Amino acid sequence: MNVSPSGSGSITSSDWSGNPTSYPAVYTCSQTYSLTAVHKSGYVFDRWGGSFSGTSNPLSVSVADGPKSVTAYFKLNDGDGDGYSVNEGDCDDQDPDVHPGAVEICGDNKDNNCNGAIDEGCSQTISPPSSAAVKPKSSTQIALGWKDNSNNETGFIVEKKKGNCDSATAWTQVTTKSSNAATHTVSGLTPDTAYAFRVRAYNDSEESASSNCAAAKTAKTGTPPAPTNLKATSASSTTVNLSWQDNSAENGFKIYRKIGTGAWTLLKTTGAEVKSFKDTAAENNTLNKTYSYYVAAFNDSGNSPSTNMATVPYQPLNLTVSQSAGSGSVQLTWTDKSANETGYEIWRKSGDCSSTADWVKVASAAANKNSWTDTSCNPDITYAYKIRAYKKSGSVLPGYGYSAWSPCKSATAP
Repeated sequence: MNVSPSGSGSITSSDWSGNPTSYPAVYTCSQTYSLTAVHKSGYVFDRWGGSFSGTSNPLSVSVADGPKSVTAYFKLNDGDGDGYSVNEGDCDDQDPDVHPGAVEICGDNKDNNCNGAIDEGCSQTISPPSSAAVKPKSSTQIALGWKDNSNNETGFIVEKKKGNCDSATAWTQVTTKSSNAATHTVSGLTPDTAYAFRVRAYNDSEESASSNCAAAKTAKTGTPPAPTNLKATSASSTTVNLSWQDNSAENGFKIYRKIGTGAWTLLKTTGAEVKSFKDTAAENNTLNKTYSYYVAAFNDSGNSPSTNMATVPYQPLNLTVSQSAGSGSVQLTWTDKSANETGYEIWRKSGDCSSTADWVKVASAAANKNSWTDTSCNPDITYAYKIRAYKKSGSVLPGYGYSAWSPCKSATAP
């Protein structure tokens, strides 16, 4: 028996006194054992490997027909989906605003950056926005987005300057936005020119410090506006369907693709007004090859800015659906095969998998999760479920990649 990674947990058996002290360990007796994967602090059980697969824990193992190899795989437990586990210094793994490197949010009485101090460096009572990011939309427009960290602002002040963030050009105010705003498109810019942007929150008594600076360059004169809303959806182990929004009067579109960490290559040039493409040469996209895409419009003056890329995560496997404790509860578990997903979409319909009822998205699960409990079921009613992984790329005008659906599974709620 083995555990992976080393030190992440152990395996106990109902028929063996004590835990193994080293790995590998092998049973050679003709017996059936009940093996339980036990995680150590900061880890969660992921799946079984070796001669067995799946996520059931404990696992019933028979060695009557010869020796078996068993590996318990564990992964770091990121309870809030912020990209940090307890083992990686997250001091509150139930709050996504708390993790190493986070912006300290003044007045929330939290140690946001996990450095042992609460609200350090806060001379203001209004927290500055953070995570400012930009994406060119055309030769005269740049889209800007940011994270709102305050709960007491009247609005936001958007500023720009020509050049990159280290430019000596003076900042000028572009506009003000209302409270809770998080995006703005800046228009009337000069083609083929770099601009830098920052944002401040304000209320009746003060202004916050500025966000980080973010810079981008407008497209060349006469080029078309960029397409947006790129989606790449796995339709099978060999096919990925692409779709996007056409925002221009273009000559056509150029579709680019890369596999894994390889180079970007031109996959297809289409005609005008095309809004979709089927990549039928995306072999093994559901299992062990990562496909990423972006799209640009073009005309006689050149290419538009590109979309953000869309990356297809791997298909989740081994979906199980069973009755859970409590009336009207159904438990879902699955095997997480991706290392790059943003999360999971969970869809449900009334009846079993052959039902003609409409599918409805009922929940999202965070990255690295492998279970979810549906507590909204009606007792004695059968429900069918399917899930898929998704990946969001870019915080401004993002692209989305979707895995193939898991096979449908159903259960009757208790």
